[in-house]
Amino acid sequence: MSTQYLLGTCIRFPSIIRSYLKLTSFFKLNENYTIKIETDRYLLKTANHYSEIFQLLLLRYRNFLSRSGTFMSFGIDLDEFDSTCDHLIVIDKVKKKICGTYRLRASTYTDIFYSENEFDLNDFLKIPGIKLELGRACIDKQCRDGAVINLLWKGIGLYAKKSQARFLFGCSSIKTLNKDIASSYYRYFKANNLIGTKYKIFPLPQYKENLDCSKELINNIKIELPPLLRTYLAGGAKIYGSPAFDYSFKCIDFLTILDLNQLNLSFKRRFFKEI
Repeated sequence: MSTQYLLGTCIRFPSIIRSYLKLTSFFKLNENYTIKIETDRYLLKTANHYSEIFQLLLLRYRNFLSRSGTFMSFGIDLDEFDSTCDHLIVIDKVKKKICGTYRLRASTYTDIFYSENEFDLNDFLKIPGIKLELGRACIDKQCRDGAVINLLWKGIGLYAKKSQARFLFGCSSIKTLNKDIASSYYRYFKANNLIGTKYKIFPLPQYKENLDCSKELINNIKIELPPLLRTYLAGGAKIYGSPAFDYSFKCIDFLTILDLNQLNLSFKRRFFKEI
């Protein structure tokens, strides 16, 4: 991430200076596992500088919050988990800016996970095996041609190897709060054998809504899986439980688990060949 690029942004928008100073005053830089992959156009790495952390938080805010009308006083998407996670970032070397990010949190260094805010995960977390939570996936809208997603997944594969993870899991979001649409997605997953039954997982009461999942798919509702969720499922992931309704981010979240011992073979060759 270019410090010069960040400085230029701060000069044009003085309020960003205050946000940056606020971040550096309490955010502890953390890098549990170091990742680096470089291509002709992009550099994927774990963020290890305040300018990189700040830039990815700005990107997340623009994608998750500003478009939904949600306001945060600092203009960045930051929560209590960020300072104890690793953050994968993809830097566009031509434009000299971050164009993609994924937040990673492994059970090798923590036993508290973001997904527990929305789901009861006790039945899953108690089983043996290192668990790697994926979250806050975000790609700049001008870079959604597949190259950045693929590079992020290669980084996840390398991180899983370094942490010796057995399971990948996390909240997969779909931008809707409509119950009929949520029901249709659940029925779609069930009809395509994408619902897992190995673990008892369900939304916490404050995130739970009663859905009628017994009807036929509603004909006028088109199922469009977000690219990141589509990639997750292509690897062999399963959806567990009904969706959580996240009114802060104005979306529904499906708890998704991928057992790396049961990877789709083509997916494994592409992203996890060293595991």
